[in-house]
Amino acid sequence: PSSSFPWPGLVMDWNQNCGRLATSGNCGTVKIWNVNSEQLSSDIYIGRGDIVTSMCTDHTGDSLIAADIYGVVRLFDLRQRPKMGTVLYQHSAPVVKAAMQRTSARTIISASHGGEVFVCDLRAGSASSRKRTGLVLKLKAHEKFSLDAFAVHEYVPVVATGSKSQHVTIVDLRNGGKRIKHIRYHEGFLGQRLGPVTCLDFHRHELLLAAGCRDVFVSTYAGKLAD
Repeated sequence: PSSSFPWPGLVMDWNQNCGRLATSGNCGTVKIWNVNSEQLSSDIYIGRGDIVTSMCTDHTGDSLIAADIYGVVRLFDLRQRPKMGTVLYQHSAPVVKAAMQRTSARTIISASHGGEVFVCDLRAGSASSRKRTGLVLKLKAHEKFSLDAFAVHEYVPVVATGSKSQHVTIVDLRNGGKRIKHIRYHEGFLGQRLGPVTCLDFHRHELLLAAGCRDVFVSTYAGKLAD
């Protein structure tokens, strides 16, 4: 793993629909909590010494995606016993974030600290129970700088990447992935340079992006996708 990647502490994913909380981190396991009954419902072993950096569940709560510091992205079916993980694919650097879009629970989008963005369609992979690679798009969002923040819009095929090198990039995933915006300065007359980007998040429905930086500024950006 990259020495510049910040090792995570506690990693969580909350599923409002089914009242489940998934927790992990540098413990080698993923714990699934039933918040309604206030009990531990599952304890999934990832691997000794493995460190989970990102997790997400689909809207039903039946599938869990777990990505780690070695770049591995795994899929778990929470309905199975025992819960055996399927390795989907692997980045060349620690995974910053892995997410599923609301428009398709079969599509997984992830980004690594090295600047890679992968799009995986689970329907395109092999039928193997232990390894299934269905990558439909691989692109290098950052060539010279690290990727330190990543956001996926829940309904629109757009992602945003941010770097501590003080810039935000917005990418349209259609047609092989096209950079539609590169932001380095705050808007306005004599707009100052962005600070090191630490977090990004899209509005759930609107095409609005919020970016947080170390310079204590939070910026919002609005846009529209061309047809």
